[in-house]
Amino acid sequence: MLNAIARFNIYFFSISSILFPVSIANKIFFIFAFVTLVLIFFSGTRLPRLYSPIIIISIYAVGFASSFATDSNINLSIQFFMSTLILLLVYYIYIYNVDFEKILFSCLVILACFTLFISMLHSFNLLPEYMKYFFEKYSLGSIGSRELAGILVPMIHFGTVPILFLGVVISCGYILKRGLNFRNLLVLIVFLIVIVLSSSRALILLSFSYVFLMLYIRSGFLFKLALVCFIFIVIYINFKFIYMNLSSDDFSNSVKIGHVLGFFDFFSWHNLVLGNGLASYYYSPGVSKLVAHTEITPLDQIRYFGLIPVIIIYGSLIFPGIVLVLNENDTHIKMKFFGFVMYLLMSLTNPVLFNSFGILVILWWWSVLLNVRGYYNNA
Repeated sequence: MLNAIARFNIYFFSISSILFPVSIANKIFFIFAFVTLVLIFFSGTRLPRLYSPIIIISIYAVGFASSFATDSNINLSIQFFMSTLILLLVYYIYIYNVDFEKILFSCLVILACFTLFISMLHSFNLLPEYMKYFFEKYSLGSIGSRELAGILVPMIHFGTVPILFLGVVISCGYILKRGLNFRNLLVLIVFLIVIVLSSSRALILLSFSYVFLMLYIRSGFLFKLALVCFIFIVIYINFKFIYMNLSSDDFSNSVKIGHVLGFFDFFSWHNLVLGNGLASYYYSPGVSKLVAHTEITPLDQIRYFGLIPVIIIYGSLIFPGIVLVLNENDTHIKMKFFGFVMYLLMSLTNPVLFNSFGILVILWWWSVLLNVRGYYNNA
């Protein structure tokens, strides 16, 4: 009974975080899980030997306390710190033996299908204004077009669309483990279509790269050779397009370059060692104003906490996985870890990690980690 309630709670926390991240719904489900977890902790229930959540939350707590003594965006600081508490749900998932990957995958399928549904309504001018308003306000969605290297392409995506990369990872995992069938292939294609519709360059690049890697692993020598040749031909044909997307003339790239230049102008040994507090302000030439948060996640974190704490944060995310894959011969598990690392790489230049949906990716990897370690056995 309690396990069923926990699965119900985690499911609705996940689906509300993915579909309606700005609404209060996910907060309600989180509070229920958090209070339950606190009661369980004081009851003396044994927790798994996974210290990464405590380490990350502690670093954010110090940065949060420091933000009150510096020029910081306090509301944003509170939001950042509170979001890290979601990491504790890994213990809730463990205690109640929740199959988090299964739950999260079903939520991602709903996200992809709902995106296609809205896209179809918009294409035929059938999208009601109230639905568009709800989509833009509570789902942080965008509908319109985007210029990529001088080419205007249609764009529709939820604010949480980067998490669909995890859908690609899990789909490829099913194909590696269970073999290629119509259902697995269809779901993967749906994910890729929605990702292309998002017009997010990093997301598109990483998703197709992961699929090509999966194909490379499953194929024989001749197909591997053909696949490599095909990739080189595609790169050669689209070299100009790729170059323009990487050029500093691109608006998005120029903004990010400005953020980086502003970071080095702001740089001091004091800030490098001690940080300047969570959500602290600095001047970014990229947007020509003071900002507390940018798309360059690790540089923001160095400003907030200092260099050593940031190394500890990423080490606590990556190191347990490295230890696992070095002692694990299962290609399926190694591909999951590689997918998690690729998501971390995407988060370096996009704010897609330490927020309500990005932390779901971390929880997913930690649940995989605990499952492989044998702490619990999901159905």
